[in-house]
Amino acid sequence: MMHHLPMGMFFVAGVVAAALASIETRPIDTAVQAMQQSVEIPQVHVQSLTTDLSKLTATPTASTSPSSPQGTPANASLTAWEKAMVERGRAVCAGSQADTYYDSARVYYQIADYTKDTSWNACAKNGVTTYRDGYLVPNRFGAAGWAIFPHGLWLDWQRTQDSASKDAIVQLSQHASFADAPLEWTASADVSREVAYNVMTKLIAVSLGATVVHLNEQVAQAFDHVKQWTNILKNQPSGTKATYVRPFMAALTTEALIQWAGDDAGKQREVLTAIQPLWDAIWTVCWLTDPQTLAYTDKVASDGSGGRDPAPDLNLLIAPAYAWLFKQTGTVAYRDKADALFAGGTKAYLGDGKHFNQNYRWSFKYIEWRKG
Repeated sequence: MMHHLPMGMFFVAGVVAAALASIETRPIDTAVQAMQQSVEIPQVHVQSLTTDLSKLTATPTASTSPSSPQGTPANASLTAWEKAMVERGRAVCAGSQADTYYDSARVYYQIADYTKDTSWNACAKNGVTTYRDGYLVPNRFGAAGWAIFPHGLWLDWQRTQDSASKDAIVQLSQHASFADAPLEWTASADVSREVAYNVMTKLIAVSLGATVVHLNEQVAQAFDHVKQWTNILKNQPSGTKATYVRPFMAALTTEALIQWAGDDAGKQREVLTAIQPLWDAIWTVCWLTDPQTLAYTDKVASDGSGGRDPAPDLNLLIAPAYAWLFKQTGTVAYRDKADALFAGGTKAYLGDGKHFNQNYRWSFKYIEWRKG
């Protein structure tokens, strides 16, 4: 069997190639292929994969926006978030359609739902066509590990019944980087993003009736990545080559685990038990009060990348994690942390498609979960 490695051996033509080659403005972790250590898969109960994805991807509308109890900054920040969503969204949509990083189709379909304005669907469909037909198909669905975006395709299938989008999800779940790679390659939290994206893709593919490999094992690895990060923040060995924590990477893994849990109360408890100590520790170690953001990394990584620079452009990838903790526990401190991140995130740079998409990829769930 051919294992699907990080894409780079395939040719991508024209503007799509240029956009996808330059979208990551911070260093991409690339040490993964050298991993040869054995991996012990922790026991996780993956009994049912019939997750109701419609509930997980349902977008709140403007009429269901959160109130602002005890003078929290939610309302002022919400206004700024909504204003930027429309103004910057129109500008990005009217610009290059090649910038689909962080799933522009998902972003625009969510905006259409939130605003109840169907004109955004055209922006979403452009994103689908660019990503699916301009990137996935020419590369035989061997997407790079950081470019695995199934949700926009799934929303497109839901809305339009475009069978090409449904098929793309299935193909992506089977051929994307690390989809069927040896599990020792993804043992370290240094490869957490790749595992998280594969988990989310495979969950959607299974809901469509597809057969996938390594889903249970990669869910277990995602839980283990959470444990590794928690140990690192407590100055304990991670048990793998992982030596640093990037909060936005932890957020992607959190998103994957929440998607895995769905409405299953037992799975939700498993996820809560795992991620609550992590996000408590991340706040203690990484929160920067003045810029209202978390440090990009808890420390400079061993490869020289990262550092404790403020990263407000990543706030809105992270705020939903604390909002979910608030929803699950009722602990007001989590709501306030989510609000602080949301407020800081509304001041972030949104000047290109990559930054716009990453800010509106998951932040609609902050709106929903903040209500408790």
